[in-house]
Amino acid sequence: MIRASSLALNLRLPSRCLSKVSPVVLKRGQKARGRRMEFSVLSTDPGCVMVRLRSSSLVTLINPTVESLKTPEAINAVFLLSKPDRNLIDALKRRANSVVVAPLDTAPNFTPKLQNYPWRDEKSSIEAQLTQLDSCSVFLIRQLNDSQKSSAAFVRSGTSDVSCLSETIEKMNPSIVFHLDSSERLNSEEYSDWLATTSIPHHVFVTPDHILKQDAHVMEELALKEKNKRYSCDLIPLRIEQVVQLVDGKPAVQKSGLLSRKACKRDSPELADLRRDYKTRRIESSKRAAADVAVRKDKFHRVNQASGATNVVNTINVAVLGTGCHGTSPSVAVAIGVKSFLFNCGEVTQRCLQESRRNLKFVEHVFMTSANYENLAGLTSMLLSFEAWGSSTDVTIHGPPEIKSYLEDEHQFIRAFEDIELRNLRYDISNDDFEDSMRIEKVPISRDGSVQSMCYICHLPERPGAFDIKRARELGLKPGPIIKQIKDGNPVTLENGNVIRKEDVTLPSTKYDPFLVVDVPNPTMLDSFVNHGRWEESGLKPSLIVHLTPFEITQKESYQHWLQRFPGSRQMFLNESNSSPHVKAKYQMNYLLNRVSPAVFPLIHGTVSTPIGPSCNQPEESGDKIPVRANTMVDVWPKTGGIEILQKGLILDTIELEKNSKNSSKILDFGDAELTEIRRCIAPLEAKLSGPDFPRVVCLGTAASVAGRYRNYSGYLVQTAPSSWLLLDCGDCSYAELVAHFGWEESNRVLANLHVIFLSHTHADHITGLPLLLKKRKESFDQLSVPQSPLLILSPVFKHKKWLHALLDRFIPGVWTDGDTVMLCEEALTGANAHSDPVYRAFLERCGLRSLETVPVDHTTAKSFASVLVTSGGGFKLVYSGDTLPCNDLVQAAQHCDLLIHEATHEESNLYEAFCAKHTTIPEAIEVHEASQSKFTLLTHFTGRFSKCPPLDRPQLSEGGIGIAFDHLDIRPKHYQLLPKLIPGYKFIFREHLKDLAKDEAAIDVLKKSIKDK
Repeated sequence: MIRASSLALNLRLPSRCLSKVSPVVLKRGQKARGRRMEFSVLSTDPGCVMVRLRSSSLVTLINPTVESLKTPEAINAVFLLSKPDRNLIDALKRRANSVVVAPLDTAPNFTPKLQNYPWRDEKSSIEAQLTQLDSCSVFLIRQLNDSQKSSAAFVRSGTSDVSCLSETIEKMNPSIVFHLDSSERLNSEEYSDWLATTSIPHHVFVTPDHILKQDAHVMEELALKEKNKRYSCDLIPLRIEQVVQLVDGKPAVQKSGLLSRKACKRDSPELADLRRDYKTRRIESSKRAAADVAVRKDKFHRVNQASGATNVVNTINVAVLGTGCHGTSPSVAVAIGVKSFLFNCGEVTQRCLQESRRNLKFVEHVFMTSANYENLAGLTSMLLSFEAWGSSTDVTIHGPPEIKSYLEDEHQFIRAFEDIELRNLRYDISNDDFEDSMRIEKVPISRDGSVQSMCYICHLPERPGAFDIKRARELGLKPGPIIKQIKDGNPVTLENGNVIRKEDVTLPSTKYDPFLVVDVPNPTMLDSFVNHGRWEESGLKPSLIVHLTPFEITQKESYQHWLQRFPGSRQMFLNESNSSPHVKAKYQMNYLLNRVSPAVFPLIHGTVSTPIGPSCNQPEESGDKIPVRANTMVDVWPKTGGIEILQKGLILDTIELEKNSKNSSKILDFGDAELTEIRRCIAPLEAKLSGPDFPRVVCLGTAASVAGRYRNYSGYLVQTAPSSWLLLDCGDCSYAELVAHFGWEESNRVLANLHVIFLSHTHADHITGLPLLLKKRKESFDQLSVPQSPLLILSPVFKHKKWLHALLDRFIPGVWTDGDTVMLCEEALTGANAHSDPVYRAFLERCGLRSLETVPVDHTTAKSFASVLVTSGGGFKLVYSGDTLPCNDLVQAAQHCDLLIHEATHEESNLYEAFCAKHTTIPEAIEVHEASQSKFTLLTHFTGRFSKCPPLDRPQLSEGGIGIAFDHLDIRPKHYQLLPKLIPGYKFIFREHLKDLAKDEAAIDVLKKSIKDK
């Protein structure tokens, strides 16, 4: 398989040549100063090289082939090193304007412009000479008036003595030598001996084994570099038509200007084999991890069963995941030993589980309270994570019957676009009780004869009584094996004949009241809920009631009257009245980045000083009410009985953020004095910023594939005018991050002015946040009391429309209407086709754009696209890559753009993984920046390993023109020059994390070396 990749060459010099100048690598667009000759290999069998003299525009061919003579370029001179065949003679005759230089008696007189060696062109000050020794030919071309005596030698040794050849070349002392022999000849022992002793440092082997194709895969380039290391001289690896410049006698390798899409065809058998091997390895790794989880569970069960416990449970905790505040949905996790049961699974659930340090692999059952889309929007991402990890655990979804139909639609979507089958998914939509470690009683709430909501009564098991040491002593038991025998349930007969059984020395078991999880999603269901017969039954005295009901409904008189039936029960209300956010880590990250530069990292909403909305209150403990905050945890199975608040959660204010940033993680550690010094250097730069305010880019998510505590799924808001927004990709939690960045009131205005949504491809991490965002957009018009405006969705395939239409009609009625929402296929938005569509033109005018076109890129989906938008005012050009390999078409489209947002998923050490998953590495993204000559490039879409920060040791990051994306980065054109200046600040606040990354890279290098040695 072939793949275009980074062409920066790591060239080595032998110790004896250190005084000489090593070849340099010129960036795309960088001009070499001085008089220069340029060499590019056109073919390898036989070897043909084009030479161009920039000072006089002279173009020559050395050892031409028939194909090379077909070039449309004007060839001034053609140099023959041996007698041509008839086909070559015919091709030369067609080049009537080219001078043909050939050895005496080797070429017929087929043109009046035939000349012999030595040859000189006074106009261009070039001299060429040919030395022939037996079967050997040594051609030398040099600049006459060059003080550095720049020259290049071209060698065809044939079968002649290498020692004689080497002596001739050493006397010529060329700057670089091109070897036109066969691979067998160049690999011979005598040739290697000469190269080991030569004083000429720079050599190029013009053979199929040493010259790469233009679209050669990066693995081939790395392999060639490794093979060249056996030579003591600098053997320069090149690609066909790649340019080597000879500037004042010094070689300089120029990077290939464009990257090849041809390198990564989806139907390539080599690529299919590599990706199949990669997928197999990942599955095997995931199976090993799943097996480890199964072993841990089995060990837990065996230990508890051996102790005689009636239930294999040691703790039962209720942890708040989603507080229900604006931007999140209410959800809780019940931890029972190593297992976890989820109640509702909103978009933020997966990130909240990571925040609470709970392993998603131990989730076996999800209980849905209703078919409200907010409650189930995170199911797809969670199930895909299971498949990505190769988990063998079956996940059972409980809830109203409508849940199953939703998931079946999701299955069709996943099978069509993700090529994944959710094998381990089960359904239980019955009203039967569920029992696994504890009994969960289902209370269906019906409306119009069908179950619309499900409440749950969780009956806790009895806690077995502890061993009564005092009673055992009274009965005459002595410490020793006899105690263990009794604990295992075996009766023991004492010397006095008394028989002691386990129950004789065991304290009474502790009984616990159940706890409730209730949800009344709609006011029309309130009567059915409060009048349900189950609440009338005697003996129901819950210790805790978890309310997932919206705030407005909980204030209804009938709901409050229902609460009075359970005096003494503790209450937890998870709804929009809360202000506590869902992921503490992102607030810590945002706070630290704000300390580095408030100009581009404004404090996000959700703290005491910046509440999410005006109706949100910081929770306070009063009476039976338990304050609901991020990570609140309640023990409903304490040894003393009743319930116990284990963790009150975090009130996010400046003091708490700073304290937790310092103490909770060494990775986020910093010192005030050092940070103050960094701010002292950056503040003057911020004060001098000037430039246009639009387009403004807000990063809602910068993670790859799976979101983490610090980075969300992909999403980028672009503001093109004061009242015009568009969105590039819409992964899970996009709405939650939108609310966190702008606050609830301002987010409504942003959604109301959102006119275009671009979806780069069909992977779930780029699109599954769309349904909830559309729902909230519709609600924003109601909140602002303004008429709904149309929305354009640009999607790779029309199948998106069918999936989205069905989903919205079932769960969010009224959102999709043909007059308000328009979906276009990407294929209609390239070149002239895009500008001919009147609907498309109308949306462009509404967004203040001159054009918005799509570019096909190379990713694992059947269709993937980048977007190129140009504003109508100042002609600002913004390019968004989506997910892709380094891509020639994208480089072409991004030429001289003002801002390029490009994925940089992996580091160079993960090159194989990046290639198989069709992602770009950080060095490749930097190369795309240089090849496209973009004014500024923002690197994003980082793998989980770089969730806090990617490596920052590359000099290009400090030289300017490249920045690192973080969630809630808020930049305008005037900020671009500032971002590279923030690198020292990033290095400081993430110094421990970067040290760990460096250690990992060093370990990888050691591992690769050990494998190579073996």
